[in-house]
Amino acid sequence: MAPDLSRIQRSGLDAAIRHATAVQQTGNRQAAAAAWENAATQAENFAYSASTESERCRRQQTAAKLKSLAGQLATLSATAAANESVNPSGDEFRQLASQLVHRSTVRFQDIAGLANTTNEILQAYAQSQAIAPQDVAIPGMQNLLFYGPAGCGKTLLAAAVSNSLNTTFFCVKASDLLSRYYGDSPKLVKALYDEARSRGSSAIFLDEVDGLAGSRGSGDSSADRRLLTSLLTELDGLAEKDGGSRVVTIAATNRPWDLEEAFLSRFQQHIYIPLPDSDARVHLVQLHLKGHQISVQESDLLRQTKGLSGREIAHLCNLMIQSMLKEANPEMIAVAQQGPEAIAGYTLKLAAITPEHLRRSRVTIQPRTSSESLELFHRWAAQQTS
Repeated sequence: MAPDLSRIQRSGLDAAIRHATAVQQTGNRQAAAAAWENAATQAENFAYSASTESERCRRQQTAAKLKSLAGQLATLSATAAANESVNPSGDEFRQLASQLVHRSTVRFQDIAGLANTTNEILQAYAQSQAIAPQDVAIPGMQNLLFYGPAGCGKTLLAAAVSNSLNTTFFCVKASDLLSRYYGDSPKLVKALYDEARSRGSSAIFLDEVDGLAGSRGSGDSSADRRLLTSLLTELDGLAEKDGGSRVVTIAATNRPWDLEEAFLSRFQQHIYIPLPDSDARVHLVQLHLKGHQISVQESDLLRQTKGLSGREIAHLCNLMIQSMLKEANPEMIAVAQQGPEAIAGYTLKLAAITPEHLRRSRVTIQPRTSSESLELFHRWAAQQTS
């Protein structure tokens, strides 16, 4: 009887995690980094033996978290001498939080195919800011969870919310919350929300949040759990010093089914950001090819862009422009060989973007969103409404 390879690999992974945890508790960061790197390798091997795509993806996420932890500890080990004398104060954490402020220029009209979603957000914001009749409870602006395939505009939509509603925009990736002061990330979370409250109307965007609030497993460290607990406290509003705060949290994920239920429950609206439909694809191409002459039939354009994300369509448009410029300017290489002055004095020639430019460019792009992934999104969305 053949041995159960998956069970053997799981046993090896558990042992590697126990060992890495014990090494980390000794305070030897260099050794801990190596131990967690070994655990990540074990987790990757374990992922290969998964029987379903969803299980394989879940195991790969665990491997990625372990590898990230190994990298953080390796970085900390390399800078340990400089950091040993550092004991950051609350003010220093507030300064770190203020560095996460981004100035957004994105507008709702810059985003294709999400009119219904933007209208929902505007409605919620307007009713939260308008004057309510006396003794009538009106819900405030709710926390929003954007989910959907990668490259479909979740980050752009969050930036547009901030800009269009005139709020201070804090853009945070999960890795940003794992500060170089290992174990002090909860302090950075508190400082982030304190800073947001101090600025009045603010939007905190948590990108790739599945790396921060994924379902707890054997690979989670105590620092991960403290960080998530701190975030849940802020999302609950338990740390609010006054009831007039106008801070909304927007989280984005490509894997909503991996999020912990306690985290999901803090978001009153779960908004699906799908692959662009036909109207959105035409709009996106028009945005990215603005000013260019296009001699491509809309039917050809729709066929060639079907299944592509917004990011992939943007890449396709750039490739078409490059293909056109190369044909229209065959002397560019000779000009480039003459040096910077010749290049600076050269005026690019333009031509129409043709079906051939579209065809050549399209063959170099492979859609990253599979039908299986789309089915997972649809199934998860159905579960939220059932």
